[in-house]
Parts: sequence; C-alpha cells; structure tokens
Amino acid sequence: MNAQQLLNEILPILYAVKEDPVKLQDKLINALNRKRPFANFKFIIDSSPYRREWFGFKKQWMEDHVKELLMSELQENDTENE
Repeated sequence: MNAQQLLNEILPILYAVKEDPVKLQDKLINALNRKRPFANFKFIIDSSPYRREWFGFKKQWMEDHVKELLMSELQENDTENE
C-alpha cells in the first residue's frame, strides 16, 4: 500500500471519529463499515452541509503531516551531521 492509498483510508476515519454532530458521526462510521466504504463516505459528505469542513480538515491534516515529515527529516540530518 502506498502513501496515497493509506492517506485515503485513514483520513475519512479520523474525520468520522472527530466529527461533533453525533448523527453525522454515526452515519460516517456506518458508511465506513459497509461495502465500498470510501464511496459511501464521500456520498454522505458531498450531500451534507459539512462538505467544506471536510476539505478544510483534509487540507489541514495534510499540511500538518508534511510538516511532521520535514521536521523528522531535518532532525535525522542534524543527528547524522553531528
């Protein structure tokens, strides 16, 4: 499994678990437990008022993840250069 596939699988789960409105959270978790989980997740998000929030969450998570990777790489380089 490559990084993009992993990202596509993890992000919907993280969003579903963190989502505040319990009704939406339940729908998303149920969607992820059925056949074609990510298509079901996308359908629910696209037909909800939380679509924009989902994309904001996804963007922020990706930015944070890249920052963590860069910091880790910098720390490894610093350790190697000492």
